[in-house]
Amino acid sequence: MVFAGIGQCIASKFVSNRVLLAGDACHTHSSGSAQGLNTGALDATNLAWKLALVLKGHATPALLDSYDAERRALVQQVIDNDKTIATLISGKRPPRFANRTESPRDLLTEWFNNADNVAVSAFRQLSAPVAKLTWTPRSPIPAVYDRHWNRLS
Repeated sequence: MVFAGIGQCIASKFVSNRVLLAGDACHTHSSGSAQGLNTGALDATNLAWKLALVLKGHATPALLDSYDAERRALVQQVIDNDKTIATLISGKRPPRFANRTESPRDLLTEWFNNADNVAVSAFRQLSAPVAKLTWTPRSPIPAVYDRHWNRLS
């Protein structure tokens, strides 16, 4: 019989000079929280618009530094949730439920029925703040908007 552990990990850096990591290249977790594809796609989306602005000369390369800060906190939260879910699936109680008496199955059901947990797992990633952009004088953009379409400039 082979036992495989569930490993969650996160890279120490998502950006280092000209090396940019996204998705499974910079973070992994089990499929229990069902966020692998979502997390990787949102990493790529966050990185793509920043790269496009930098490569077209509309923003300075410093904009790329915001990618790590914006994505790391959300990815870490997905990993933390995944650790809780994986522990519950294994039939054990994670530390956050140590004082609870319900079965791990009941706790897992409660976890997935909790709107806050679902929001963090599925939708919170979409709410990453849009970085303040540094525009170059040669290519001004008429307006910049945040994720709620509020005009920033």
